[in-house]
Formats: sequence, structure tokens, C-alpha cells
Amino acid sequence: TGIVIYSIIQGSIIAAAFANVCNKMVEYHVNRLIVVGTFVWFAFNPINQIFAFLTTKDVLFTAFFVWCIVLTVEMTIDEQFFKKKKKVVEFFVSAVFMILFRNQGKYIFIFFVMVGVICFKETCKKFLLLSILIIATAQIITGPVSTLAGVQEGSVREALSVPLQQLARVYNMRPDYYTEK
Repeated sequence: TGIVIYSIIQGSIIAAAFANVCNKMVEYHVNRLIVVGTFVWFAFNPINQIFAFLTTKDVLFTAFFVWCIVLTVEMTIDEQFFKKKKKVVEFFVSAVFMILFRNQGKYIFIFFVMVGVICFKETCKKFLLLSILIIATAQIITGPVSTLAGVQEGSVREALSVPLQQLARVYNMRPDYYTEK
């Protein structure tokens, strides 16, 4: 039952992120052929369907990352973005969840802030304030809140598993590739 509920929620979030991309493309008058092609790719690419129901945090990270990118594009296009509370809250939530679901999300967001300071000259103060609030919220959740909830640090082994699998594959397929050095 838990996996079914999780899968339905995750599938809905992925579908919402993909639908949001297509809706924004229509809203900003992107060529219809590109919109249809994007929709077909989202809807019928088997990889998207498989990933929508994998129980890894990477899927949700990707959904919130895509959502954050769409809102960032909207932030650059719409001069009234920071006056729309719903949009600001939507960006806040997508960025915080992006940071929470992957450690790289924090670094991506910090890079985004550096670029944003350069790009958002007129709204730089509002942008910086929102960015600081996003980073502070993520730090509070991953720091004191996680500690109070008894969340333990992840193992380094998790980070090394993919490179070790790649090395093992090369060793099995081409053992002559490895030398003593």
C-alpha cells in the first residue's frame, strides 16, 4: 500500500512538472511543433515512464529541478514575477525540494544565484532575499530538523557505488586494460 501511494504521488509530481513545461511553452507562444514534440517525448518515451515509478529520490529531484528551471525562465521573461506571490512561493518550494532531494541541488542553486545576481539587475535585492530564504530553509531542514528527527548521515559507499560498478564492468570486459600502475 505504501509503495502504491508513493508511486501515485511521485507519478503525479512528474506529470505535473512535464505538463507545466508544455503549458509554459504554450503560454509563451513557442512553435506548436516544438510543443507537440515535447509533449510526445514526455508522454511516450519509455524511459520517462520507467523513471516516473522508480523509488529513488533522483526522480523527484529531477521533477523539482525541471520545475525550478521553468520558473527561472519565467523569472527572466516576466518583469512582474516578484509581484506574484503564487509564483514566488512556487519557486521557493521547487528550489527547496530540489536542494533537499540531492546534495548537488545545493550546488546547482548556488551557481544559479551567482548567475542570477548578474542577470536580475532590476530585481537583484528581491532575488537575493528569496535565494537566502531558500538556502536558509534547506539548511534548517537538513540541519536541526533532521537531527531532531534522528536522520543519520549517508554512507560514503553510496557515493562510490557507481564508479566502483563502472570499474568492475571494465575489469570484467577488458581485464587487459588495467596495468600494475
